Amino acid sequence: MGPSGLNRRTAVDYVVRGGTVVTARGAMRADLWVCGGKVERVVASDEEQETVIRDVPALDAEGAWITPGWVLTNGSFAAATSAPYREQLGAWIRRGVTTVVEAVDPRQGPLSDVIDRGCAVHFNSCLDYGLKLDVPFEAVNRFLFSYAGRHGLRLVDVRVRDPQHFGHSRWGELLMAAKNHGLRLVLRPEPPHPEDSPEGLRWLSRWVARVAEGVSGYTPPVVAWPFERPDRPVSLPEGLSVACTLSGTGEDVTGDPRVIALCLPEEPAKARWDVPAERAHTALVEAVRLLATNPAKLAGLYPQKGCLAPGSDADFLLFRYRDGRLPLFAPDAVAVRGVFVGSEPFRALSPGSGRLLLSRPAHLYALSAPL
Repeated sequence: MGPSGLNRRTAVDYVVRGGTVVTARGAMRADLWVCGGKVERVVASDEEQETVIRDVPALDAEGAWITPGWVLTNGSFAAATSAPYREQLGAWIRRGVTTVVEAVDPRQGPLSDVIDRGCAVHFNSCLDYGLKLDVPFEAVNRFLFSYAGRHGLRLVDVRVRDPQHFGHSRWGELLMAAKNHGLRLVLRPEPPHPEDSPEGLRWLSRWVARVAEGVSGYTPPVVAWPFERPDRPVSLPEGLSVACTLSGTGEDVTGDPRVIALCLPEEPAKARWDVPAERAHTALVEAVRLLATNPAKLAGLYPQKGCLAPGSDADFLLFRYRDGRLPLFAPDAVAVRGVFVGSEPFRALSPGSGRLLLSRPAHLYALSAPL
């Protein structure tokens, strides 16, 4: 892989001038200085620039919006064969994904072997990636948490099929073990019936009631809600944050404070989200929070990923209006660690240039709020 991480084209020193830089806090006209694949500085347009910045080669971004790259937290590439993996990953890169968090499932063998297989698959990637533990409730125990912690995993996706599990005496131990090991729990209900059917809604109501009982007195986990949006017939108790799957089209980005992330759908073609020009400012700020900043926090990768600040990786997207709209999954340019990948990312970035990211504990962050 090499120490530089990018072993075909090296990220050079340049400034993206005249654009509007968007973060989870807001947006401002600013110049983005990229140096060695990192963000060196974000300089507001009305600030006096130092001579060293003025002399750096510039890319004209007048009229463009600049956002951090999207963070995909529900990757499943490790289970794919080589060709579909490359095609799907390439499609996601073109849609603005610059970091992937891959699930490892210990049911496929010893956890160390599964992690090694996930690393081997991503060695043929060109994106930075993190790993998370994806495990059914029955297989979770404190030893597994400890093992995950030693391997740098900070995100544990627990699939719960039986609401009765929340009355089990082990539940408090699991929450405490997760806290002690600096892990962030994501609970994923798996109802035996379609979520929108009467039977599925009744099952989810029981599931939610059990969650409220089980997490009482503990740091609340994140709930991976099976609905596209949280405003569905089954409501979650106060204090529980939720991650929803984004699918279909939408003109508005919700500001529900419980929504920490919109997980991207498994199929890249289903990621469609256009916003009209008059709502671009507020919609982009919220999109950055939901698709970049909070997913990076959830996986323990912030502030290296999910933001544009001095020292963060120069993963960023450029958007321009198209017929008065901004297509959030059709950026005009995608930069991975400062390298513009174009329409053929595997030509610009050589396979093997991606890096395994060691995550930080994410439970210290207030994930339901913007930065």
